[in-house]
Amino acid sequence: MRVFAVLAAIALVLAGTVASSSVKELQLQLDELGREIEAEVQRKRAENSDAILATNSYVLRIMGNDTANLRDIVNNKRTELEVEQWLREPEAAACFDEAFQLWDTYAYLTGWDVSWCAVVAYEETNADAQYKFHSHAQTIVREAARAMTLATEAYALHPTLDEQVEYLQQELYYLAVLWGNYQAVLQDEIDGHEEVAEQIVTMTRTCFEGVYDDVDYWFNYLDNALDQCLAALE
Repeated sequence: MRVFAVLAAIALVLAGTVASSSVKELQLQLDELGREIEAEVQRKRAENSDAILATNSYVLRIMGNDTANLRDIVNNKRTELEVEQWLREPEAAACFDEAFQLWDTYAYLTGWDVSWCAVVAYEETNADAQYKFHSHAQTIVREAARAMTLATEAYALHPTLDEQVEYLQQELYYLAVLWGNYQAVLQDEIDGHEEVAEQIVTMTRTCFEGVYDDVDYWFNYLDNALDQCLAALE
């Protein structure tokens, strides 16, 4: 890539094999490298955003399906209780009042558990979007902008031509090396997104599996309590 050509040219300068470079030439090289960095980071941002969007969409589908399934389980249990009460004698009303109180509690707790799973999924997907690739991209773009700005101020910052040339050579070398390193970092984040996505999906599924286990346990307890109360009436 162009960054390696820049590094090679600067190496020659620093080694003394290049007699001289004008300030304007170095400013132009810095400007071109800065623009290359901005364009490439933007392209990588788009690639990373597509990967994150795909993960978020999949996680939302999991949450939507499991939330609907759990809502159906809870509502069906209410319907079962209402049908069974209708089939029983009036003296069983006290047992069903207790059962409906338990159902109200468990329906609330199920909703709370589902909300907690949503929080977990949000925190993980938000961290994936904001604190990994994004932070690295911000750093290199900020450094490129800084170098481009200081390149235009070389005349004011350094009084002699030699000092200006040396300063710009150092800035160009620094930015080229930094960009070479950050290219690998950004690409590693993109390449590693599949593993991160799998972790997020697994965490979301595990959270909802815990909700299903809780609901199963609660409703088994409700059924046993109702059976014991009805048996005591016989």
